[in-house]
This record gives sequence, structure tokens and C-alpha cells, in this order.
Amino acid sequence: MIIPAEAFAERVPQDLAPGSVFWFREAWAFLVSHELDDVPVKSFIMLQGDRAGTLFKVVEGMPACLTLADPFAWFPAVPNGTLPSRDVFETASLSVTASGPVVVGGIPDRWGEADMFAFSLDGRSLGEAPRGAVNRHGKWTAELCHPSRPFVSLGQIFEVDRLRV
Repeated sequence: MIIPAEAFAERVPQDLAPGSVFWFREAWAFLVSHELDDVPVKSFIMLQGDRAGTLFKVVEGMPACLTLADPFAWFPAVPNGTLPSRDVFETASLSVTASGPVVVGGIPDRWGEADMFAFSLDGRSLGEAPRGAVNRHGKWTAELCHPSRPFVSLGQIFEVDRLRV
């Protein structure tokens, strides 16, 4: 499938809305609104690369990045016939919850453990990551769509692979 070049634009992450995806340091990231001390802070979860699943703060001076142009949007999709599993990396996987799909990002501490937080697909903070028997898709794709047809793919933008091997 071919994606039209007009579907992309360059914007600085500070100007993007939560729920946006953007290309940052050779990998795709998901922009979220994370709450620190009850104050919303723009942050992002790396979805690919060595730091996949890590939650970072958006800072002033970040360079312009490739993102989706208005009015295009994205939605997550899982491969046909793929069932969720609990044996995948929790962060950056697509978790299926009672409130809908979420993406989890983690902030590692100095001992390598991470505080994990869940975010809805529109980038809203949902608090701590869901615990217990959560079904996760370790492999999923971001599909391009037009708001007039929200779940009709115009092509795959990127793939996230958080399967443990």
C-alpha cells in the first residue's frame, strides 16, 4: 500500500496535540499528557528502538519532526488472527482494558525499575498502568486514516514489536 506524501508534515513536538505520533531520533513516538503533581505535562512514549516504552518529557527547543498533517489521523491495528498475550513487554504494547485500548509508558528509576503509566489513544493520562491479568498485543501497527472514515486504513505508518524472544 502507498501512503500519500501529503499525509505528513513537519512540526515541533511542543505544538502537537496529545495522541499524535511523530518521528523522533530514528523511531516513532506517541505524544501524551502526563500528570506530574496534578499538572499536565506534555510527554512522549518511544514506540520503537532501544528506548521503546520509555516516557520522556517534551522540552522547549526540540527540533521539528515528521508527523501527520491535518486532517489525517491514525489508529492502532493488530494482525489478523492474533490473540492478546500476557507474555509481552508491558511498555509500548497495546493493552486491552475495560476502558478501551491503552499504551503504557515507563519512567525508569536509578535501579532500572520503572513506574508505569497508562494512556488512552487520545493521549490522556489514565494513571497507573493496569495490573493483573491484562491482555496485551506485543505486535501492532499504526494505520493512517482520514477522520471521515476513522477505521479504514490508508496504509501502515509503522509497526511496534514488543514480543519477548
